[in-house]
Amino acid sequence: MIHAEDADMLTESRKNLSFYVGSTINFEAADRVLQEGDIIEIGDIKVEVLHTPGHTRGGICLKCSPDVVITGDTLFAGSVGRSDFPGGSHKQLIASIKSKLMKFPPQTRVLPGHGPETTIQEEEIYNPFLR
Repeated sequence: MIHAEDADMLTESRKNLSFYVGSTINFEAADRVLQEGDIIEIGDIKVEVLHTPGHTRGGICLKCSPDVVITGDTLFAGSVGRSDFPGGSHKQLIASIKSKLMKFPPQTRVLPGHGPETTIQEEEIYNPFLR
């Protein structure tokens, strides 16, 4: 699965950055292309896709419940994801975080792709990128 805006990264080595490290890795196309609001079912668990571009054009977060969100490379404890890759935009990343993630209740658990978990409230108070 991959967001529609990043689907070409699987099949084009210049877009997935493998070309730039001396390799040409091309994967098969995704079996499912995701859009904002799609639901992914994992057993009895349903998660909602939130399109949060900025790290990449097709960046996503996953709303697991009203009080848990997986943020991947979008939002970290005290930081935000990189935006210097092709298709990335720091301005768009911050806008995505503020318009989608910071709307969650303060006690919402944030599970990033790297590092410790945090909460929306902790990021509102301490994250220097969100001031």
